Amino acid sequence: MTLMDTNSEELLQWGVETAFRTWQDFSAIPGWSEQDIDCIFCHQVGRAHTRLLFERLGLSPEKNFQTLEFMGNIGSVSVPITTAMGIEQGFFTPGKKGAILGIGSGINCMMLGVEW
Repeated sequence: MTLMDTNSEELLQWGVETAFRTWQDFSAIPGWSEQDIDCIFCHQVGRAHTRLLFERLGLSPEKNFQTLEFMGNIGSVSVPITTAMGIEQGFFTPGKKGAILGIGSGINCMMLGVEW
Protein backbone atom coordinates (compact mmCIF):
# COMPACT_ATOMS: atom_id res chain seq x y z
CA MET A 1 0.00 0.00 0.00
CA THR A 2 1.40 3.40 -1.02
CA LEU A 3 0.62 6.15 1.46
CA MET A 4 2.25 8.97 -0.46
CA ASP A 5 3.76 9.35 -3.91
CA THR A 6 5.91 12.45 -4.36
CA ASN A 7 7.58 13.99 -7.39
CA SER A 8 10.64 15.26 -5.50
CA GLU A 9 12.00 17.39 -8.36
CA GLU A 10 8.73 19.22 -8.86
CA LEU A 11 8.32 19.58 -5.10
CA LEU A 12 11.80 21.13 -4.90
CA GLN A 13 11.06 23.63 -7.68
CA TRP A 14 7.68 24.69 -6.24
CA GLY A 15 9.07 24.89 -2.71
CA VAL A 16 11.85 27.21 -3.83
CA GLU A 17 9.42 29.31 -5.88
CA THR A 18 7.11 29.60 -2.87
CA ALA A 19 10.10 30.63 -0.75
CA PHE A 20 11.05 33.27 -3.34
CA ARG A 21 7.57 34.81 -3.29
CA THR A 22 7.49 34.71 0.50
CA TRP A 23 10.99 36.26 0.66
CA GLN A 24 9.81 39.23 -1.44
CA ASP A 25 6.99 39.95 1.01
CA PHE A 26 9.03 39.10 4.12
CA SER A 27 12.03 41.31 3.30
CA ALA A 28 9.81 44.27 2.38
CA ILE A 29 8.17 44.42 5.82
CA PRO A 30 11.29 45.32 7.85
CA GLY A 31 13.02 46.69 4.75
CA TRP A 32 15.86 44.18 5.10
CA SER A 33 18.11 43.24 2.21
CA GLU A 34 20.56 40.35 2.08
CA GLN A 35 23.29 42.72 3.30
CA ASP A 36 21.32 43.56 6.46
CA ILE A 37 21.05 39.93 7.57
CA ASP A 38 23.93 38.50 9.60
CA CYS A 39 22.83 34.89 9.88
CA ILE A 40 20.26 32.53 8.39
CA PHE A 41 18.64 29.42 9.80
CA CYS A 42 16.58 27.36 7.37
CA HIS A 43 14.89 24.01 7.08
CA GLN A 44 17.66 21.77 5.76
CA VAL A 45 16.39 19.11 3.37
CA GLY A 46 19.54 18.45 1.36
CA ARG A 47 22.51 20.13 -0.28
CA ALA A 48 20.80 20.61 -3.66
CA HIS A 49 17.76 22.20 -2.02
CA THR A 50 19.86 24.59 0.08
CA ARG A 51 22.02 25.59 -2.88
CA LEU A 52 19.02 26.25 -5.14
CA LEU A 53 17.16 28.11 -2.38
CA PHE A 54 20.07 30.44 -1.61
CA GLU A 55 20.73 31.10 -5.31
CA ARG A 56 17.06 31.92 -5.99
CA LEU A 57 16.76 34.21 -2.96
CA GLY A 58 20.13 35.87 -3.60
CA LEU A 59 21.44 34.92 -0.16
CA SER A 60 25.03 34.23 0.82
CA PRO A 61 25.51 30.55 1.79
CA GLU A 62 28.20 31.66 4.27
CA LYS A 63 25.45 33.22 6.41
CA ASN A 64 23.64 29.89 6.74
CA PHE A 65 24.17 27.90 9.93
CA GLN A 66 24.45 24.31 8.70
CA THR A 67 23.47 21.21 10.64
CA LEU A 68 22.58 18.93 7.71
CA GLU A 69 26.02 17.31 7.55
CA PHE A 70 25.83 15.84 11.04
CA MET A 71 22.08 15.79 11.82
CA GLY A 72 20.60 14.99 8.41
CA ASN A 73 17.08 16.03 7.44
CA ILE A 74 15.29 16.09 10.78
CA GLY A 75 12.01 17.44 9.42
CA SER A 76 9.92 20.02 11.20
CA VAL A 77 12.34 20.30 14.13
CA SER A 78 15.21 21.36 11.84
CA VAL A 79 14.62 25.11 12.14
CA PRO A 80 14.25 25.36 15.94
CA ILE A 81 17.12 22.96 16.66
CA THR A 82 19.42 24.64 14.12
CA THR A 83 18.59 28.09 15.51
CA ALA A 84 19.20 26.95 19.10
CA MET A 85 22.54 25.41 18.12
CA GLY A 86 23.52 28.61 16.30
CA ILE A 87 22.86 30.59 19.47
CA GLU A 88 24.69 28.08 21.68
CA GLN A 89 27.73 28.14 19.38
CA GLY A 90 27.89 31.95 19.16
CA PHE A 91 26.80 32.21 15.52
CA PHE A 92 23.77 34.34 16.42
CA THR A 93 24.55 36.88 19.14
CA PRO A 94 23.12 40.15 20.49
CA GLY A 95 23.32 42.98 17.97
CA LYS A 96 22.80 40.69 14.95
CA LYS A 97 19.86 40.24 12.61
CA GLY A 98 18.77 36.73 11.76
CA ALA A 99 16.38 35.25 9.22
CA ILE A 100 14.58 32.02 10.02
CA LEU A 101 13.23 30.28 6.92
CA GLY A 102 10.87 27.31 6.97
CA ILE A 103 9.67 25.68 3.76
CA GLY A 104 7.42 22.62 4.06
CA SER A 105 6.64 19.82 1.63
CA GLY A 106 2.98 20.77 1.83
CA ILE A 107 4.19 23.79 -0.19
CA ASN A 108 3.95 26.16 2.72
CA CYS A 109 6.45 28.73 3.86
CA MET A 110 7.17 30.73 7.00
CA MET A 111 9.85 33.37 7.43
CA LEU A 112 10.74 35.22 10.58
CA GLY A 113 13.14 38.09 11.13
CA VAL A 114 14.83 38.40 14.50
CA GLU A 115 16.79 41.46 15.56
CA TRP A 116 18.62 40.60 18.76
